[in-house]
Amino acid sequence: MSSYIVEDKTINKVITYLIGDIDLEFYVNEIKEKYNIDFKTISGRQLLGIKMLDLNTSATGQRYSQPKDISVLTDYKFMKVKATPTEALKALSCFLYQCSEGDVSKDSFYNYLYELRGNLAMNIVRKTPEWDGADWG
Repeated sequence: MSSYIVEDKTINKVITYLIGDIDLEFYVNEIKEKYNIDFKTISGRQLLGIKMLDLNTSATGQRYSQPKDISVLTDYKFMKVKATPTEALKALSCFLYQCSEGDVSKDSFYNYLYELRGNLAMNIVRKTPEWDGADWG
């Protein structure tokens, strides 16, 4: 397997989607409670992006036995990036895949994001006509 540092755009798609979908308010509040990140503010969004990028640089560094490149973290800048729900989900999936090296998968924040991915997928599926038309049970 290989690993690389994702582009800021990848992380920003996820954050922009989370702040833009009212159905995800629970997760926004949960991140605030669990990780003390209020990403309803610009500084909170920046902090969330840096925290995500920190996971990514840690995993990539472990994969290639290199120290974490802290300059990548200081270069990160949150900017809103429009993405469909599916694009945001795919961006989060890409991000998580790039973070699955070394012991990063044991990190509680990684595991939270991994769980969040499943919840985002359900949020998308529940809004489809197929979901509405499917029998319950």
